[in-house]
Amino acid sequence: YILLFEQAKKNKRNTNGYINSMKFVEKTKNKLLNSNNYSQISWETESQGNNISILADDAAFLSDVKVTSTKIDDKDIAKGLSSVSDATGLMGRWQKIGDSPKVVCDTGHNVGGIQYIVKQLELQEYDNLRIVMGMVNDKDISTVLSMMPKHAVYYFTQASVKRAMPCRDFKAKAAGYGLEGDAYPTVRQAYEAALHDASQNDLVFVGGSSFIVADLLSFLK
Repeated sequence: YILLFEQAKKNKRNTNGYINSMKFVEKTKNKLLNSNNYSQISWETESQGNNISILADDAAFLSDVKVTSTKIDDKDIAKGLSSVSDATGLMGRWQKIGDSPKVVCDTGHNVGGIQYIVKQLELQEYDNLRIVMGMVNDKDISTVLSMMPKHAVYYFTQASVKRAMPCRDFKAKAAGYGLEGDAYPTVRQAYEAALHDASQNDLVFVGGSSFIVADLLSFLK
């Protein structure tokens, strides 16, 4: 469906129409990325920026071909994005859950997801990086650990599922990749230890598994 939709857009638009659409996309993307109205989902990431571009472009196309009788403009898109979390239940994708120190969680758990997370961590400003992390046994743990920043302080933990790698085993494996920290049997204990150690200018990241983030959000409710 997506491929057909994209091809239809290519066939529909002439050069001038495409240029106008791209101007609309950039205007909408920049306006939304510079907005302060999105507290539940951070639009500071590259992937979220790309999603906004796609959404704006598709909205322009739908209006162009009269698929909908209602004109969709940037105000409509902004209104929709401002309530994404409430409307869809979308949580845990570079989600900021605290300030002073800044706390972010992300459910990325495979090599591709971790590449995105590492890139986002590199863009952040902080005094110290503290990472609360755990994984499940059936993932490519070695490759993921080889990608993680070595300058961070780690709080190795395990999710409350049978597939979770025990935190002490995870700590031992991580040490082989130059990652140092202590082991904590629950996500809550690891998270609270990281907050205790952190200064207001530190960054605390929680991730490595969807189950880790689920445990975190569960006790933060």
